[in-house]
Amino acid sequence: MEIKTPEQLTALLKSLELDDKAKFEINRQLANHTRRFFRTQVRAQRDVDGKSYAPRKRRKVSIDNQGKAKTKRNMLMGMSRNLKTEVSADAFSVGLVGLEGHIAKIHNEGKSVVYTRRINGFFNSKTNSWEGGRKQKAAYQMPKRTMVGWTPELQRQIAQIILSEMKPK
Repeated sequence: MEIKTPEQLTALLKSLELDDKAKFEINRQLANHTRRFFRTQVRAQRDVDGKSYAPRKRRKVSIDNQGKAKTKRNMLMGMSRNLKTEVSADAFSVGLVGLEGHIAKIHNEGKSVVYTRRINGFFNSKTNSWEGGRKQKAAYQMPKRTMVGWTPELQRQIAQIILSEMKPK
């Protein structure tokens, strides 16, 4: 059986004749497996199809006190911790939460971000705020980095878990 959409997965799960406790348990297993799959992809800086994210600007390298080269952390590091699951007897979901999760959602969908910047102003260190100049709106198109999404590899793995539950033990 080939599952091409999450709706087909839901229909297959509903066709299983299990009690609520068993359905909840299989949904928990599927949710945790899906979360681990997405975490692996995010940590490897790869999209759901296994391709590397779009290249970024070269990072500045600094030398620490011991003479070791240090770079800034890679983008989206720590993002994998913000993958959360919701499970019930009927369904499961894996999503992004928190501030980093909000940024990841914008990246995941490739949306543009509108922000305000101050032109010809200065930062007053005594008041810890920007002063002078004028405010100007700007926009930035985030590159699409699909971290969470349906893939054939994930579909095969989930189908195997469901089929293993269907077999008599």
